[in-house]
Amino acid sequence: MTELSGVDVARQGLVAAREAAKMNGGVRITKPSRHAGHGCATRRPRAIQHALAALLLRSVSPQG
Repeated sequence: MTELSGVDVARQGLVAAREAAKMNGGVRITKPSRHAGHGCATRRPRAIQHALAALLLRSVSPQG
């Protein structure tokens, strides 16, 4: 019989925990959205952002 490594023991524990959660009706945990909490600038469409940048550049650049 071969000895189990720490990784093998961890895998067996994870499988056992998943099975126990299924049997007990465990709640599935979802990952938070990667785009959450970045402010309102990320919610604007890119076309609006580019148009706004163009207007700002025109208003700041010297007229000549």
